Amino acid sequence: MSPKFKFKFDTVLKHRKLLEDKEAKEFYKRHSKLDKETATLNDLLNRYKDSQTELARKKEQGIDIAELKIYYTYMNALKLDIRAQRIKVKQADAKKEEQRKELVKAQKNKKVIDKLKENKINEFKEEERTQDLKTLDDINSGIEARKRKS
Repeated sequence: MSPKFKFKFDTVLKHRKLLEDKEAKEFYKRHSKLDKETATLNDLLNRYKDSQTELARKKEQGIDIAELKIYYTYMNALKLDIRAQRIKVKQADAKKEEQRKELVKAQKNKKVIDKLKENKINEFKEEERTQDLKTLDDINSGIEARKRKS
């Protein structure tokens, strides 16, 4: 029975896999946060556009000064919210990008150990093959020696 392959860095590989999984989860979380912030921004932009359209329609129909003032106050508040939300989107995007870099780094670190394991497995298989060939040669040599004696 041939010996089983034992990789001495299996615990390191498992640890790096856990780190990669952790970074991937964090990346997904930050990506989701960016999506949420972007959706909020789009909602604000749509509300602003709808308000502009409604105001234009009311201007055509005739609008009093008090109602016009309310519209402008509301739209100015929306503009401030939109600016603030754009900042949140940029921050969320920057955090996501930072996390993407961490994920890539973790993937590379794991891949190094994966490659090392692959190389060690290939070495082990080659060693086994060499040992099997030696054993077969020894068996064949014994058979030839017995034939010569006979």
